[in-house]
Amino acid sequence: MLPFAIKYEKSGETECPHCGNKIEVDTLKMCRVKHLIFPNRNSWPHFHSWYHFDCFFDHINDDIYFTKISGIDSLPWKHQNLLQTRIKQFRDFTEQEFIVYHSVMELSSLNVQRSKSNGEKCQKCLTNFARGEIRVVSRLQVLHFKCHVNVFSRIKGQLEDIPGWDKFGKEARKLIMADYAAIGDSKKPNKKTLKENGLKTAARPLSDDTDKDEIQITSVNGPCSSMNFKKKRPAAKEIDGREEEKKRRKLDEAAKKAQHFERRMLSLNAQVNRLFECRQFLNKLSDSEILELFSKNSQEISGEEQPQESQLIDRLADYIVFGVPTACSNCSNGYIVYNSTRQTYACTGYVTPYTKCLFESKNPVRNAFKPTDCFRHKCSPNICFKSLSERLYFDEEKDDDVAEQKNDKPLMYAAEVFDLNNEVPTTTNEDSNTHFLKKGTLVDGKFEFAKTTHMFKNEVDEALYQATLSLTDVTENKNSYYKIQLLKDDDHERYYLFSSWGRVGTNVGNHKYQSYFKKNEAVEDFKKIFNEKTKNNWESRGDFQKMPGAFGYVETDYSEFAQIAPGTKNKLPKRVKKVVMSIFNFENMNSELMSFKIDVKRMPLGRLSRNQIHSAFSVLGEFMGFIFNEPVDEMKILDCTNKFYTIIPHNFGMKVPEPIDSYEKVDEKINMLHALLDIKLAYDQICEEDTMSVLGVDPVDSNYQRLRCSMTPLDKNSFDYELIKEYMKNTQGSTHDVNCDLIDILEINRESESTKFKKEIGNRRLLWHGSGLRNLTGILGQGLRIAPPEAPATGYMFGKGVYFADMFSKSLFYCRANAQDEAYLLLCDVALGVMDLRMQATDMSKETLPEGTNSVKRYIVYDVDQIQIKYLVRVKVHRAEHL
Repeated sequence: MLPFAIKYEKSGETECPHCGNKIEVDTLKMCRVKHLIFPNRNSWPHFHSWYHFDCFFDHINDDIYFTKISGIDSLPWKHQNLLQTRIKQFRDFTEQEFIVYHSVMELSSLNVQRSKSNGEKCQKCLTNFARGEIRVVSRLQVLHFKCHVNVFSRIKGQLEDIPGWDKFGKEARKLIMADYAAIGDSKKPNKKTLKENGLKTAARPLSDDTDKDEIQITSVNGPCSSMNFKKKRPAAKEIDGREEEKKRRKLDEAAKKAQHFERRMLSLNAQVNRLFECRQFLNKLSDSEILELFSKNSQEISGEEQPQESQLIDRLADYIVFGVPTACSNCSNGYIVYNSTRQTYACTGYVTPYTKCLFESKNPVRNAFKPTDCFRHKCSPNICFKSLSERLYFDEEKDDDVAEQKNDKPLMYAAEVFDLNNEVPTTTNEDSNTHFLKKGTLVDGKFEFAKTTHMFKNEVDEALYQATLSLTDVTENKNSYYKIQLLKDDDHERYYLFSSWGRVGTNVGNHKYQSYFKKNEAVEDFKKIFNEKTKNNWESRGDFQKMPGAFGYVETDYSEFAQIAPGTKNKLPKRVKKVVMSIFNFENMNSELMSFKIDVKRMPLGRLSRNQIHSAFSVLGEFMGFIFNEPVDEMKILDCTNKFYTIIPHNFGMKVPEPIDSYEKVDEKINMLHALLDIKLAYDQICEEDTMSVLGVDPVDSNYQRLRCSMTPLDKNSFDYELIKEYMKNTQGSTHDVNCDLIDILEINRESESTKFKKEIGNRRLLWHGSGLRNLTGILGQGLRIAPPEAPATGYMFGKGVYFADMFSKSLFYCRANAQDEAYLLLCDVALGVMDLRMQATDMSKETLPEGTNSVKRYIVYDVDQIQIKYLVRVKVHRAEHL
């Protein structure tokens, strides 16, 4: 969005904050636009302060340029000229004042302040102020002391004359004194001579016969000598002729440029006045007549954004003067419309449901405008619509300041913000994102009646009326969420429709609620909002289809579950308790998700559904289909990035979402989804209805029961314990530098695993398997698993299977444990059967194994019924490195 705006006053009720008087109807008014981008772009932000045209220039301190003002296209030529003249006067005045002011600086006249944070930048050196650092506030800029003083030719006064000097802290004064000392040295006259080189210049004047091109040097240590370097000079007449030719050419070029500029201004004058005249006439037409003109020219106005009447008028005026742009060649659903903010024509369509069409053109291909009979009858004879012409544009200012002008403030969308002070917190507030557990469901803590309400459940299908929506667009720095919850009062027949929205991972946003006494009305309004935001019916959410420009539905699983709170009254053996508490440590899981930039504050841990995670795997599979292609297909990368972040909301703060444009980034997201699946499995076990926590039973005991997996500590003096200890000691690779202490060994007996175990295959081996701590809940509860079909087959040398090793040190590295951490390894009874010998990496599966074989030589099986977990081995890692 452009930083300034201009328009005509319509109501006469707007009050100018500079002079306090109301702005008269049909007079020009201007404003400084907040750094907000409104996705519907239908109206001016209601909190902008509009000024009288002249008051605005008295008020602002910013650099202003003609091409940085929105709304110019709606002005007639005389008012555009008036604006250009006023801007030139303002800039000339401020530049002259700046030069005069900067000739001499009086330290006593400085306007200094302490920096309140370390987030503000010096507008000259572009480095941040330290908190508490002294900064100088001039009429145009906020600068470091040394940056401000450096522009002056002379400094007047002493440091003690700076206002508030005695109130500055000791450190602040010391910094200023150091800067001032450096500046003082640099401003002293340079007294160096050539004596340092043993040379000095001759002092004698040149005689008449001395050549002016002669360089005379007097040596201090030797006799005087001269060195002549004479050049052959052209004759005086020849020089005069060349100079005259240069001057003549320059004058001719200047005259041609002036003539071209004059013709261009006349053409722009005619263009602007034609557009203004068309707007004036179109404003007199009825709504139905305007819509009929759009229909006649095969143009639609429905879609993602419903434009205002003034925007429709602008489009029609553009069609009349220049012609109607033809259909977009990049997509099939958009229309090419003039964008006054970017001063170009842009497509309104989408190349996919997740990504906007990026087509732009200064002068697209057009067809002649087709008037309706009613339009012909009412049309002024001065309006011509039979010819096609190219749109002319004002040249951009050549000033370096314009080219280098940057907007350091983050851009936000109206769907993300309602912060009138434009304060942008980049981190979330713990208290504002609390979720209350009510009747097994989570109620948003921002709702003022959250403690006395619970989520409404449909009596017919027991569906919970809540929806989490997401929308990400990398090109527009859009990363929005929208949440809807239909809540019921705990004690009364009263319902609340609560909505919250904003930017993912920040406090930017707002919320609202509507109360109802009738259930049906509340349900209908919930369905209406869901349809408005997603363009899908609530009843069809199971077959949800992402629509262009609309929010995506983040399928979440809010199954009822009891409060998870570890206790101290457990009945388990101490060695078992330690393992259960470690693998059910949800704080560690939260931390891991946060490291992946998952928004765990507004997307509570474990709530993403399994279908949602599998959909994200499918998107990463699409990435793998083209990520290695040359040249890189940037549109596909953009589309898949938008799609992935919409399915799995990420926390980027106010930064632009980073594109997933390399194999390394795809691999990182694959690991993230595996972590999400493991955490989802852990929650699924906790949330099973037949294993809900019983009142008075310690949660550690409850979690252990949900695993359906018995753990029996081995006697540390037993034969099995000593055998495994020896196995661990003797199976460390020669290229592995490993130092670990054995802490404990537990015998594992998973429910029903022994009955499914295909021991008849034979060739059974006791093999190691290493995995991260977060995976153990799912492994112990559901057994070792094979990656889902949707997951890309990256990192698997022989396809998606379960990998084992006969070397302890090799499996240890897969635990991803750091020094001084604990690692948990599994010892499994694996029925390998007939092994297929493979020397080269290849994609294998249960279906593609050669007939008569059951595994791959490197201890890889593709059927989980060939595995029986026997022991869980706890070790303390001191060092684990590859040599």
